[in-house]
Amino acid sequence: MSFLSFQRSNKNSALSKHKRWLAELQRTRERFQQEAEEEEEKAAERRRKFAENQARLRAEVRETIWEGDKNENGGDELTQENKYEVGDL
Repeated sequence: MSFLSFQRSNKNSALSKHKRWLAELQRTRERFQQEAEEEEEKAAERRRKFAENQARLRAEVRETIWEGDKNENGGDELTQENKYEVGDL
């Protein structure tokens, strides 16, 4: 009795299709992971720049109030009145 030999194409077998799907899934996951990391880096950079800008603005305000107090009172200390004005800004 002879058996008929059936030629299966490895390109279209269920296993080869599944392997291709897994490889594509892995590439997609890596791409999304990379994009997420890039977005996180951009967000961190925006937060850093914002913090630097705010620190610079606070320093300018403090310096302006300090100089204004020196001119008005002739002293180097902030008066109680001026301390309240700083909080109002």
